[in-house]
Amino acid sequence: MMMMMMMMMMMMMMMMMMMMMMMTKTMTMTMTMTTTMMMMMMMMMMMMMMMMMMMTTALSLLFKRRILISEMSVKIHLLKHSRV
Repeated sequence: MMMMMMMMMMMMMMMMMMMMMMMTKTMTMTMTMTTTMMMMMMMMMMMMMMMMMMMTTALSLLFKRRILISEMSVKIHLLKHSRV
């Protein structure tokens, strides 16, 4: 669950960044172009999210121990960063 949540958060951040980039780049273009691009981006992101969810679930079922270890390592890493 923790791993999935982290992945979701990362995806959301990436989406936000991409959206901002798209907005800045396509400001000069017409509104129709921007809207179409946004729609395409949203669709792509949704597909990616679905794929990621499927992958995470499959991995959790197959490699529970490995995921647990990775989760722990990530937590430790975060703790180290938070301390600094």
